[in-house]
Formats: sequence, structure tokens, C-alpha cells
Amino acid sequence: ANQAISFESQTVPPAYLLAQFWDVENAGITHGYNSPEYIAEITKVDSLLGELVGALPSETLLIVTSDHGGLGTTNGNLDDTSIIVPFIAHSPNAVKPNFRIGEHTRNMDSACVALYALGIQQPVLWMGTSHQQMFKQSSK
Repeated sequence: ANQAISFESQTVPPAYLLAQFWDVENAGITHGYNSPEYIAEITKVDSLLGELVGALPSETLLIVTSDHGGLGTTNGNLDDTSIIVPFIAHSPNAVKPNFRIGEHTRNMDSACVALYALGIQQPVLWMGTSHQQMFKQSSK
């Protein structure tokens, strides 16, 4: 996250940024999902994301999600604990504040949300959801 935040010093910020936080998954696999160690890693990432949000221009869309969930010390199963993932979208200029999607989200939704935000038509065969209702206005 500190490397992701370092773009502030660049003249032109990146058009796309991916930050991965492996320590959360490692804590889940090693100590168990929902263990104190797992929660501690999530708390660290939450703090780092707060710093990242503070460094982003207001027109930036930040999507925070996971590649999968887990139960016990296992993940990647084809059940709800692995398939349903957290999904947070933040953009002062584009996303309704404190909006809750109110339905399950899957990691395939991230690309659909990004395309919608960019005003690009989602391919017909894509299974994800763009969650258009979270945006302040329709995409351009």
C-alpha cells in the first residue's frame, strides 16, 4: 500500500492501479478465516486503504474486493463462503455515499463495474453485474 500511495509524487498519476494484500489471505490459511490474526490483518489493510483513499484524486474510482472467501483454513471451494466476496466502491464524484448494494457480489463484478464507470458496454457473455444503482448518475 505504501508503494501504491507513492504515486502522489508523480506528475501524472497512474490510470490503473492494482494493490494486493497477501497478508490477509496468509493469515486466513495459517490461522483460520475469522481468527484474531485474520481480523488483525484486515484491520491493517483497512488503515492502509484509508491512506490510499486520502491520496487519490476525487474523480478516481477505487474498488476493493477479494479473489475468494474462506472457511476454517480452506478456501476456493464452490460454496457461498468462498464465492461471495466483499465489494467496496469509493469515488466522491461517482459513487453514492454510504450506498449498500444489498445483494451478493462476486469477484467477476469488478470488471463490470469498471466498464460501466468508463461508459463501456458490458459484453453480453459476461456473467458479472455492474451494480449501476450505486452510481450517482448514469455512465457516459
